[in-house]
Amino acid sequence: MASTCIFYPHRIKMKENKRKRKKIKDYGRGAEGMETTKEIRKNMKGGNGEVVLEHVLKDEALGSKCRLYAKVTLAPGCSIGYHTHAGEAECFYFLSGEGLFDDNGTKRNVKPGDVTLTGNGRGHGIENAGSKDLVFMALILLD
Repeated sequence: MASTCIFYPHRIKMKENKRKRKKIKDYGRGAEGMETTKEIRKNMKGGNGEVVLEHVLKDEALGSKCRLYAKVTLAPGCSIGYHTHAGEAECFYFLSGEGLFDDNGTKRNVKPGDVTLTGNGRGHGIENAGSKDLVFMALILLD
């Protein structure tokens, strides 16, 4: 059976910026001074434990083509249960930790730098398979 999600196992290599960076005083702020909001969901999509979502943009800033843009944190043992996307696609970009990504029943290990894309009508789930928090960016785009 063919995979229903696109999986990019490569690592994105970042150039180290050797210039000194200015300290940002307002760490809890998003673009144009908007505050980020934190949400905790228990047993998300039938998964285990709590999922912490830090919404980068509020609904009014997402526009008509985006439903979610958030930093997601799963503590060890926590997961987002398998679910399908109708009329939308979801992309994950992994920042830290180790996870087990369910791509229509095919399990794949994910690490920092990996990217997944679950298209319209496709399904996925994710669990923290490591001993540290699994952190990733999630973006849901509407068709």
